[in-house]
Formats: sequence, structure tokens, C-alpha cells
Amino acid sequence: MSTRCENWPLVLARFIEQHRDTPFDWQHNNCAFFACDWIAHLTGHDPAASLRPGITSALSAARVLAAHGGIEAIADAACAAQGWPSCENTFARRGDVVLYDSDTGPALGVCIGLLSAFAGADGVTFVNTISTRAAWRIA
Repeated sequence: MSTRCENWPLVLARFIEQHRDTPFDWQHNNCAFFACDWIAHLTGHDPAASLRPGITSALSAARVLAAHGGIEAIADAACAAQGWPSCENTFARRGDVVLYDSDTGPALGVCIGLLSAFAGADGVTFVNTISTRAAWRIA
């Protein structure tokens, strides 16, 4: 089981700021990679490492998602493998991963408090954490 790095609140603030203007990109900055990049910063473990080479476009992402039961199933399995439990979205804490049903489908993001951050078309977008539907307690 990976644990949170020291000074993680500062690391979280820097992570969000560094990604603020990074546009959505299937190969480098999709919602899952955004959340997994945060986990890698937080714990040193990248739960998407084995999936990254296979995702280069919307089509390849759809194939990977279909092969693994969808983004929620992938997140559930990856978190369970690390001993990170799921929790009600209302109990999500800063640094936890959340799932939100966006207009384009389910998306993974990072809880930063009352808001959660997601990879968006033009950079980080924010939604009320209460609007998410699932969460995983990371480390």
C-alpha cells in the first residue's frame, strides 16, 4: 500500500496549478490520466502505468474502457489493489479521487475540498464535489 507524501497539501496545490492550462488530450491528459498523475505525485505509484501505452485516441480509450468494464470498474480495481477503499462522495477528502458524470460521460478527478478538479477541454475544470457520484480514499 502506498502512502501520501509529506507536504501533500502543497503538492496538491502545485499539481492543480501546473495543470490549470493543460488542455484535455487522450494520450497525455485525459480524465483518468489526470487523476492517476495526481496519485503518482501523491504516492509514487501510477495506477494507470499498464494502460497508458494503449491509449492514444478516443477510439483506443473506448476500447480499453470496454475491455475493463468502464472507468468506474478500472478505478475500483486499481484502488482496491492498493488498499484504497471507496467511500461516499460526501465523505471525499482533499486528495481523494472522485467520479463525476459529465456531459461527455463519467470522468475521474481529484477532490480539492468543496470543489473537485478535472481535465477539461482548455485546462482544469471544477465541479462541486457534492455533484460527484463516487470517491476513493487515496492513501
